Amino acid sequence: MASPAGNGSSKVTPYDVIIGFTNTEVYRIPSKGFKARMITLAVLNVVFIFGSLAYLGITHRERQRNTRQGSDASYQPKSQRAFWLFRRVDRSSGKLIIPNHRILGAAFVIAVAVTWIGLALDSIKVFIERGAMRDSFGWRAFLLMPMFGHGWITVWTSLTTFLMTTDRHSTFTVSSTLVNIFFVGVFVGGLGMAIICSCVNFSKGLKFWSAYLAFKARLENNDAAYPNLPADAYNLTLQQATEVRAAGVRYFRSGAYTFGPCIILPLAIIVVVCLLPPSPGSFCSCGADQLNAFTSKNVAALFLCRVLQKQIDYNKEQLISAITTEHQLTTSLMQEAGIPRRSSTAVLKRLSLSKGLSLFESTASIEDFNGKRLSASQIRRMSKLDARSHCKDRARTIIVLTRARWELLLFSINAAVISMFIIGILSYLTIICHDLTIVTGTFSRFESAVYVSGWFYTTLSLVTLVLLLFQAFQYSFNSVGGAIPAAQAMSEAGVEPIVRPSHSRSCSFVLPPPPLDRRGSGGSDVTGRRGNVTHLFGRIANPWARRNSSFDSTNTKPALGVNMVVERAVREEMAEEEVSATTSSTAEQATKEKNAPVSASQV
Repeated sequence: MASPAGNGSSKVTPYDVIIGFTNTEVYRIPSKGFKARMITLAVLNVVFIFGSLAYLGITHRERQRNTRQGSDASYQPKSQRAFWLFRRVDRSSGKLIIPNHRILGAAFVIAVAVTWIGLALDSIKVFIERGAMRDSFGWRAFLLMPMFGHGWITVWTSLTTFLMTTDRHSTFTVSSTLVNIFFVGVFVGGLGMAIICSCVNFSKGLKFWSAYLAFKARLENNDAAYPNLPADAYNLTLQQATEVRAAGVRYFRSGAYTFGPCIILPLAIIVVVCLLPPSPGSFCSCGADQLNAFTSKNVAALFLCRVLQKQIDYNKEQLISAITTEHQLTTSLMQEAGIPRRSSTAVLKRLSLSKGLSLFESTASIEDFNGKRLSASQIRRMSKLDARSHCKDRARTIIVLTRARWELLLFSINAAVISMFIIGILSYLTIICHDLTIVTGTFSRFESAVYVSGWFYTTLSLVTLVLLLFQAFQYSFNSVGGAIPAAQAMSEAGVEPIVRPSHSRSCSFVLPPPPLDRRGSGGSDVTGRRGNVTHLFGRIANPWARRNSSFDSTNTKPALGVNMVVERAVREEMAEEEVSATTSSTAEQATKEKNAPVSASQV
C-alpha cells in the first residue's frame, strides 16, 4: 500500500492528525478544576504527615514526662524503650507477637500520604503540562499497599491485645503459634501478593510507555519527511499504532489483576474487625444476654472496647464507693474524737476539694451524691494528687482505660470503614479496567476511579487524627500514664490482664476498699478504725492541705489525713484530761492547807 498522497505545500499532514489523536488518547483532556483539586489533595496529605508526627511526638513526650515524674514503680513501664516495632509477650501457650501500632502505624500513614502527594503532583505534570508518564505508573501501581499495611497493623494490634487482656478468664486458650502464623501469614502473604501484582502492573506500564515513545518518534520523523516517504511507511505506522494500543490494553487489564488480589487484605480486615463473633461461653463473665448485645453491636468495635468500658464503669463504682467509705470513716472518727460538727463539715469540704471533688460544697452528707456520675474533670483532678490514695489509684486507672478504649475504638472504626470503602473501589476498578471503560470513558470517570480513595482515606484519617490530638492535649497535663497507647496498654504495664468482674464488688484487677468497722466506741475502736484508714490511704500527709494552711487559724488545722486528724484529736483530749486532773489536785491541796489551822484553833 502506497503512502497517502498529499500536497507538499499543505501545512497539515496525515501524521499531524495521528500525533494529535494519539496524544489525546494517552493524555486525555482533564476536567475543569483538576489542578486545584490535586493541589488541595497534596496539601491535605502534607497536613496529615505533620499531624501524625505531632501526635507521635506529643504522646512520646508525655510518656517520658510521666516516667520521670512517676515515683511509684507500679506506674512505670518495665521497658523504657520508646521505639520498638514488635514485642514478644509471654502467654501460657507461648510467646505472642504484638506490633507497636503507634510507630508502625505512623510509618504506614506517612507512606500513604507521601504516595498520594507524589501521585497528585505527578498528575498535574502529566495531565496539565503533558509531561512524561513514566512515574505515574509507579505511583498508581504501589498506591494501595501502605493503606493495606496500616489497616492490618491496626487489626493485628487490636486482636493480640484483646487476647492478652482476656486470657486469664477465658475458658479456652488460643494457641500463640496459630495466632502468630495467622497474622504474620496474612500480613506477609497479602502484601507479598500485592507487591508482585503491582510490579507486574508497573512493568506493563513501562512497556506501554516505551512503545508509545517509539511510536511518537516514528510519527514525528514521518511528518518531517512527508511526502518523501517509502511506500510501506504508512503501513508500518498503522502496524506500530496497533502494537501501542495492544500494549495499552495489556497495561490497563493488568490493573484488573492487580486490584483484584488486593481485595484480600481489606476483606480480611473486615472479617476480623466486624464479623468475627466470640465463641459462646468463651468468657466466664459474659451471659447470653451480653453475648447477644455484643453480636448486635459488633460494628467496627472489638470486644476489647466493651471489656474496657465495663472496667471503666466498674472502677467508677469503686471510686464512688471509696469516696463514700472515706466520708463515713472521717465523719465517724471526728465525731468520736469530739470535733464539732461544723468544723468536721468544713474540714470535709476542704479535703474533698483538695482531692479534686466538689461533692460536699452544698451538703455535708454523701447520701445526696449517691446516684450521680463523676465528671471527667473531677477524675482528672483526683489523678493529680501528690499523696497516694485509693481514690487516686482508681482515677488513674479510669483515665488510662478511657484513653486506651477511645484510641482502640477510633483505630478500629477507621480501619473498618476505610476497608469497606476500598473494597468497593477495588471492585469498581477491576471491572472498568477489564472492560477498558477507564480508557474509553470520560476523564471524570477516570478521576473518580483513581483518586476517590485518596480523598476518602485522607479525609477520614484527618478526622480521626483531630480526635486523637484533642484527646492527647486533653490529657497532656495529667500526671498519669495516659500516654500508653491502646495497643500497648497491657504490654507496657507487664501485660496484666484486664477482666470484667464476675460480680459488682470483686475483681482480680482492682481491690475494693475494706468495709467500715462497726465496733464500739472504746479506745480499741479508734485504733481499729485508724488501722483501716491507714490501710486505705497510707500514712502520708497531704501536701495540698499545707499549701492551704490559711484555711483555718483556730486550733483546728487543715487535715493532713484521716489518721492525723484522729491522732491530733486524741492528743488534745488527753491533754485536756491531764490539765483538768492537775487543776483539781492543786485546788484540793490548797483547800486542805487553808482549813488545817482553823481546825486547830477550834480545838
